[in-house]
Amino acid sequence: MGPYLFERLKPDTLILTANKRLTRNIVHEYDQYRTDQNQKTWKTIEALPFDTWLKKCWEIAQLQNIAPPKILLNSHQEKYLWQEIIGKWLDDNPSAALLNVYQTAKAAQKTWNLLHQWKIPLTHPDLTATEESQTFCQWAKAFQSLCHQNSWLTQTELAREIRNLFERNLITPPANLMLAGFLELSPAKLDATFGVRHQKLHQTEPSASSIMTIALDNTETEIYTMARWAKHLLEQNEENKQHFHAQITIGCIVPQLSEIHDQVERIFRELVFDTKNYINISMGKRLAEYPMARAAFDLLSFAMDDEISVQQFSTILCSPFLENYENQINQRALLDAQLREIGKIKFTLAELTKIIFQIDPNSEFLEKLNQLSNLQSHFKKTSYLPSAWIEIFQDILTIFGWPGLKNLSHEEYSIFDHFQKLLLAYSKLDLFSQKMSSQKAFNELTCIASSAEFIFQPNSINHKNAPIQIIGLFEAIGLNFDYLWVMGMDHKNWPTQPSPNNFLPLFLQKKYNLPHVDAKREYNYCKTIMDILLSSAKTIIFSYPQNYNDEKLQPSPFIKKFTHIALPQLHLPEFKKREEQLFLNRKPLEKTMDERAPTLNETQETVRGGTALLKDQAACPFRAFAIHRLNAKSLEAPQEGFSPKERGLILHDALEILFKNIHSLEKLNSLLPADLEKLIHSAIHAAFKNKSIQFYDSFLRIEQKRIYQLLSRFLSLEKKRPAFEILALEKKYHVQIGQLNLKVRIDRLDKVNEHCVLIDYKTGLTSVKDWFGERPNEPQLPLYATFMKTAAIAFAQIHIKSVKFNSVSFVENLLPQNKIISHIKNVENNSSWDEQLQSWRKHLKKLADEFFEGWAKVAPKNPPKTCRHCALKSLCRIYEFDLL
Repeated sequence: MGPYLFERLKPDTLILTANKRLTRNIVHEYDQYRTDQNQKTWKTIEALPFDTWLKKCWEIAQLQNIAPPKILLNSHQEKYLWQEIIGKWLDDNPSAALLNVYQTAKAAQKTWNLLHQWKIPLTHPDLTATEESQTFCQWAKAFQSLCHQNSWLTQTELAREIRNLFERNLITPPANLMLAGFLELSPAKLDATFGVRHQKLHQTEPSASSIMTIALDNTETEIYTMARWAKHLLEQNEENKQHFHAQITIGCIVPQLSEIHDQVERIFRELVFDTKNYINISMGKRLAEYPMARAAFDLLSFAMDDEISVQQFSTILCSPFLENYENQINQRALLDAQLREIGKIKFTLAELTKIIFQIDPNSEFLEKLNQLSNLQSHFKKTSYLPSAWIEIFQDILTIFGWPGLKNLSHEEYSIFDHFQKLLLAYSKLDLFSQKMSSQKAFNELTCIASSAEFIFQPNSINHKNAPIQIIGLFEAIGLNFDYLWVMGMDHKNWPTQPSPNNFLPLFLQKKYNLPHVDAKREYNYCKTIMDILLSSAKTIIFSYPQNYNDEKLQPSPFIKKFTHIALPQLHLPEFKKREEQLFLNRKPLEKTMDERAPTLNETQETVRGGTALLKDQAACPFRAFAIHRLNAKSLEAPQEGFSPKERGLILHDALEILFKNIHSLEKLNSLLPADLEKLIHSAIHAAFKNKSIQFYDSFLRIEQKRIYQLLSRFLSLEKKRPAFEILALEKKYHVQIGQLNLKVRIDRLDKVNEHCVLIDYKTGLTSVKDWFGERPNEPQLPLYATFMKTAAIAFAQIHIKSVKFNSVSFVENLLPQNKIISHIKNVENNSSWDEQLQSWRKHLKKLADEFFEGWAKVAPKNPPKTCRHCALKSLCRIYEFDLL
């Protein structure tokens, strides 16, 4: 406001503001103004948010029994009523079953408020103009009737009630009013002032002496630059404090603050180092976005749902906000990994209890699940009022020991306290709610928690009088700063896009000039905001991002006229991100390259993996060491439907079962089409039965049909081969290669023209080049060929794109499109099969010996391709090598 306005204040002036922040700012400025005048005591200035003043007037009237006996509903209660009305309407209109009741209720509540704020009656003839407005009026009349019958009063009708009390002289209006931070007052709110002379407390003439615009690469660069600028101003002010004792105020306006809150907070904390409470971020996050509160919602969701996904249960298991987390962290992590390996996407509580009992009968989590099961038996089939559900919610949280920590930090205690306030708000639905089922009870709780009223910021990060104020665009109205930066001022976001109300006819909205109705109104609205911003500080910088995703952005038309500057003109100190600073300030490190593990001792160390061990050693020695000696592996990620691994295993099993009955080309050709089809179906059915995989029937049918098509195509290819006889299927062998003893298993061994042919089934795309080189991508068949007398090795590629044989041999006509070893160019240039076998022995022995001797260097064969799908990057830390 400034001293010039405080001096004009009359003793009985009431200041009504647009929001709590502005109220707090006015009170702070007034106290500072009195302090600067060396006054010891003074009367507190009267300032209230407009809506708070209306409620205060109503409470006084209720206490004095001069207002009608009506119950003022809160926003959650109103929304619940709208949901009930719309839900009943849907029962009679099944064609609209896809309507989202919660979102529609929010939109209906907003429309109701809009009509009352602009004093448009439900009987207005234009409200019958569209089907949407007719439907809304049907809901609104039901809502109005319920409120009238029960003497309920909505928030938006409060201004009318206060006006009536003023007119009847039942309460006395303020003698003098000042309004602060309002861009416009709705007709209903103007009525509530009852004609009291009022003055708006914002200037309309620009007062900034320096206004600049700057283009930056993207939003993140904008935030970093704005934070650097604010920090630089603070540091300059600290240096000059010995001469100028006043603290400066820096405004950082972020139009989309609610969307990028975490990013803004992280960057400002990184740069400004908030050890002296330098930062205040005005807008918090929804309660459920804080990890501690999120844990509570996850637990309640688990208890109320019939099923829980593996991912959700993993979050619960690994939450630090459960009882005894510190002592059970390893056991819970192991349990999480074992549950993922089962491969199911979702579990019921009964299934979870059974599985965990099989894994670890002594698991402390098992006892909690049993207690939950007992509690569920009481509430699952029964409906309760919201207040009764609160007791059940608390019982569930108690079972799991939420919030788990012995000593809550100040911030965590604030979150816990806010969660209790959420339960209190939920209990007020008892006023008009019927008994609810468990699922509906939890849905209502989450609806309230996700509302704007439960945007929350712990006090520990909410330093109200900090010099750097990070605020949303509309919160800045009425505030004054020494310096102001407004980001996000690109042509797409400013002026804002019109968003007319979907329930009201467009011509009616234009007739009454309702908010957001068209581009003209949005332009004028934004122009008013710009005029106010230009009077809010002496130095103002407007920035905009030049890029958003793949889109090029231009400056807003509102800022084009101002002086454009480049980043160097801000004269900001050199800047490095925190991770760069930490690296540059690191102490000198002594480097020791330890690339060799202890030699393998097969009597004390069991190594599994078969030929996969050689494949991993060829791809990267460290990968082989980590997987096959450290038993390192990534957590399974269950997915809807069959994973590629499961598809491959089922197809392998089906092929084995099928060819046990079709052991030669002669047998294959002797089968009638109907018999062959029956045989294929039987093999597929047996393969699924062997895996004991449980999926929805639709998934099973689709997968069975897919495998049938692949097998039919493969058998058609088999019929084109020369006469063959199958000698072995899925046969196990022990192989000595170098110093390693490996257990291996061949998919299939055929006899063709007195020659042996090794066949390996592959459900992916293949290439014969994967067998060659010092570090072959697929060493399995070359290894088999070195200890078996074979004339050919082949991939049987059974893929939806292509079903074929990829093979090499030393004689022709063993397989369709067979390649002779001497004809393969640019591989190893071996002219004979014996030479190739010798080459394979040498390369594979080297790989085996390297593994045996502990060679474990991080040395991917083809970076970054080799690393792309490797799950061990966080273990080998290959991407940090360049920093060392």
